[in-house]
Amino acid sequence: MKKIILALKVKLFPPKTKMEFSIGIYTGKNPLEMAPYKRNPVLTREDVTDINAAYIADPFMIKIKDLWYMFFEVRHKGSYSLSLAYATSNDGFNWEYQKSIPTKNWFQSYPYVFEHRGDYYMVPENYPSKSIKIFKAKKFPEEWEEFSLVVKGRRFVDPSIVKYNGKWGIFASNTDNKDLYLFYADNLRGPWKEHPMSPIIRNDNSLARPGGRIIEYENSLYRFSQDCSNYYGERVFGFKIKKLTETEYEEEKIEKPILEKGLLGWNSKGMHTFDAHKLNKNQWIAAVDGYEIKNANNR
Repeated sequence: MKKIILALKVKLFPPKTKMEFSIGIYTGKNPLEMAPYKRNPVLTREDVTDINAAYIADPFMIKIKDLWYMFFEVRHKGSYSLSLAYATSNDGFNWEYQKSIPTKNWFQSYPYVFEHRGDYYMVPENYPSKSIKIFKAKKFPEEWEEFSLVVKGRRFVDPSIVKYNGKWGIFASNTDNKDLYLFYADNLRGPWKEHPMSPIIRNDNSLARPGGRIIEYENSLYRFSQDCSNYYGERVFGFKIKKLTETEYEEEKIEKPILEKGLLGWNSKGMHTFDAHKLNKNQWIAAVDGYEIKNANNR
């Protein structure tokens, strides 16, 4: 059995190869049927000027007045270190890298940024601390401070927050991508409680790990997940949330994937983050990431 598993790993990720994530833009008339922008990727590791980057991933956007901001993780070349960085855009399609942001070791990845009552917040992944924390911008976009503690004592990945019916909810998976947990609170300060049906998905790594921003579309909420059943971050699925209360949860899977890998190039191995926003009355836009496998000796 061990030999079979090793053979499969070699087949999927041959020796002396590396994953290289880049960031792209998708667009369309609705967030459930989007197509690649004509000039993808819009950001790569080569755009990062202040860090020797191995790759960039996990993009999340927010628009303030007439300027778009995109936050994402930067993996340092030759190490497991991460940095938080951001880029800006006037139209959401053409992006300019700005800089990395000092985070005092509490940001790891998945910088899920959002606005509430004129203030700006972020719920990043920080699984080494065995916690989920919410951060608030002290001076947007570069200074952040801890705002509230959601939960501690377990390693969670990709926490995704949403406001619904006057309350807040956070979905997060465990590190083996098999279970999906749900927490809720009356306000961002908490106290946060685990939902009585949590984990709402058990032992299914094709559905459990969050894959981007939870959105509202046509008066319904939709969450997104990474399909990790064959390997990490192969595609992204969507789910229509049909019931979400303090005691009940129900969802329906959209059978057609929201994101699928391409045939060649920057997303030829997989895609795993989807952050959709309404651009105007007739158009949606989404920040996505994808990855390819490259020869480590030629990078």
